[in-house]
Amino acid sequence: MSDNEKNMVLSSMFFKIGSCIFMLMGLGHFLGTAVDVFTPFLFTPVDCRVKEMMAGAAILITDRTTLWDAWLGFNLSHGLGVFLFGFIFLSLARRDYGLITGERFILPLCVAPPYCSATPFPASSQ
Repeated sequence: MSDNEKNMVLSSMFFKIGSCIFMLMGLGHFLGTAVDVFTPFLFTPVDCRVKEMMAGAAILITDRTTLWDAWLGFNLSHGLGVFLFGFIFLSLARRDYGLITGERFILPLCVAPPYCSATPFPASSQ
């Protein structure tokens, strides 16, 4: 096995492990939020007054949705989105890893989202 083939196998393995990490984190976030729907525990503010205020505050879109319901919905959707991100790229890597490394438009899609969302904005100098 040549060095290039070894590197491709290692690269594929690390990519698949990374995809699984995204899946696990997204699933954990989704399930943790689903638990909070019935028994608020994980994503509940430490100060119970904050939760009470969120549960009593309607948003402008509709009076039927409270800020607390929106908070839970955002967390559910983002957890599911992170899981699907990992699942899609794990499926692609298992099917044809060369497609991910060979196409110019797929590799940036794999790499950019985690770094774009984790990059802090510089503090304003006012």
